[in-house]
Order: sequence, then C-alpha cells, then structure tokens
Amino acid sequence: MFSIRSGRAILRDITRDDIDTLIEWESKVITPEDYRYWDGPWEYEGLSEADKAEELERWRTRLNKRLAEAENSAEDDARSWFVIAPADAGEKCVGWCSSYYIDENCDYSSEPTDRTAVGIDIVDPAMRGSGLGYSALKLFIDYLTRTGIDRIYTQTWSGNERMISLAGRLGFKEIRRNTCSRTVRGGTYDGLTFELDRGEFARLPEPEELAPLRALDELGIPYIRIAHPPANTMELCEGIGGEYGARHCKNLFLTNRGGNNFFLLLMSPDKPYRTSDVSKKLGVSRLSFASAEQLKTVLGLAQGSVSVMGMVNDSAKAAYLEGRLHIAIDADLLERPSICVHPNTNTATLVLSTADLIRFLNELGYEYSALQI
Repeated sequence: MFSIRSGRAILRDITRDDIDTLIEWESKVITPEDYRYWDGPWEYEGLSEADKAEELERWRTRLNKRLAEAENSAEDDARSWFVIAPADAGEKCVGWCSSYYIDENCDYSSEPTDRTAVGIDIVDPAMRGSGLGYSALKLFIDYLTRTGIDRIYTQTWSGNERMISLAGRLGFKEIRRNTCSRTVRGGTYDGLTFELDRGEFARLPEPEELAPLRALDELGIPYIRIAHPPANTMELCEGIGGEYGARHCKNLFLTNRGGNNFFLLLMSPDKPYRTSDVSKKLGVSRLSFASAEQLKTVLGLAQGSVSVMGMVNDSAKAAYLEGRLHIAIDADLLERPSICVHPNTNTATLVLSTADLIRFLNELGYEYSALQI
C-alpha cells in the first residue's frame, strides 16, 4: 500500500476497511458538523429517502473503483485520490483528498487539461481544527507537484469559510467568482475558484513547524525563519544563520541504561561530545543515544530534526511532568547572544536570541541544568 506522510498527516491508498468507514459516515444524518453540510451541500438538499439510498450506492461504487485502482497501481504510479489518516491515531481513515481537471472557464472537465483542482474532506469532526487539514492538503499539493502538475486550483462556495481560510493559508488566490451561482439552505452564495501562488506556497512552513511558530508568536518572541534543503547533520547546518551572527547548536537526545529517563542536551557546536564526561556531570551512568522510536515517542520528533522546539509537543510536556525528561544546556552556549535551532523539521532554521530561547522554555514551564562541558 502506497503512503506518504508529513507532520500529523498520512496520505495512503484506500483499503476495504476504509470503505466501510466512509459508508458509515455517509449514512449519518446531515448536521452542521457533517462534511456534507459544507462541501457541495446543494447536492444533498431536498433528496428523498430513495434518492439518498441511490446516492449512497453510487458512493460505494466509486469507493470500490478507487480500491481496484489502488490495488492495481505500482508504487510510482501517479495518484489522484488518497485517504487521510492522522499519524497519531493508528492510520485510521478520517477523510480524503482528491484532484480533478477543470477547463479555462474553471468548469469541471472529463478530459485532461493543464489545470488541476484539489479538494479535501475531513469526515470525522473530532479531527477538524487540529491542523490535520493543512498538513494533508499541503502534502497532497507537494505530491502532485512532484508528479509534474504545475497549475493547481481549488474551488468552494462563499459560505464555506473554513475552506476559504485554509486556501488562503496555503497560498491560494481567488481568480474567479460566479456571483449568486449557489443556493444553500435558502441563501444565495458565490462559487469561488482559487489558483495556487507557487512562490508563496514554496515559502510556507512545514506542518511540523506550526506548533513552535505559534508558541513563539503567542509569547511575543521575535525570530527569523530560514528555509533550506534538509540539514540533518552539523556539517549541513554550518553556515546557516551566519549572516545574522548565529550558529546551530548540537542537539543530543540521550537516555540512561534503563531507557526510562531521557535528556535533551544542547551543546556548543565546536565541542566534542564525550559520554563519560556528560554522564558524570548529569549524575547518570551509561548514557547512550536514544533510538528513533524513543525520540518520536518522547519528543514527537523525527530523527535528524532534534530540537529544543520539540518542548511544545504534548508528549514532551507529559514526559517532563512525569520526571522522565530533563533538559541540559552547555553553559558556554548560554553566553552566546543568539542561536539557531530547527523548528521541529530540518528543512528550516529559526534564529533567535539565546535569552529568548530561555524565556521560551521558562514560559512553557521547563527548567534546565547549565553544564560546564
């Protein structure tokens, strides 16, 4: 089964179990929490019970067709439809994203054109407002771009404020408005088409960055964000932020012999890490590097993206409150006026003052140990 992931979102091929899940959601009574209340509601208003039953069977047929396509597709075959699953919920299907062709008038086209429109539906209302929609649609657009699609659009109606907001956050710009073309629940609305601004989309933060950036903004902490190719080693980080007089620090995620206590160590970039020295200063025997699985479980981060910014994640907060996570900072590092850190992904760097980094930790409720390394 083909799948891709980024941040909270997993996009994957549909399975037979997913069909049952989606049919169950489609069978529910439409309420303001239902996706059909917002996505093309004119298609459902006024349907008789017989009409609803026929529409449900048509939906089942389409899903089975998607399943057959997925089962007969190779890994490198281009997909136009994915199931959406949250990465932290066992890959359970909670919605889907899709693409289709439109013509020069922004109308649906049954034939391929050079214009591809994308759409998204989160059917589980518990997953809305969590950032999953942003992560999933951004990942889908990234995927379509890699398959060679250049012109990307999205379409909605003027009453769907959530979709309009999501489109704006992803860099879509309104290019067409069909005035009073939709009637929904007795009101008249406009049909909207947006085109993706590729330059703006390329500058967007990755989904993993949203939580730390939001925390910094809420605390009023200024920072400079630098986007760059993946930099998962100190060698690749060298020079990033240099124009601002800052350098990356070493971020080491360590564990004790029993694997039940963890230490995030921030070190000056020029100092070598010596296990015996650090173990002695921390008062812990037999320190070793934590595994990728432990890093994901405790800090919620992927290997190559270890960062103090991971302290915003719920898993890190829980581990700290349980006394299983400790933070240590090289005393010499604290003397530097500014510092570079990854914002929970190695495709970007944040430059901020060292004093603000400490304030960030303090405001989140963390204490740290200063070590003479």
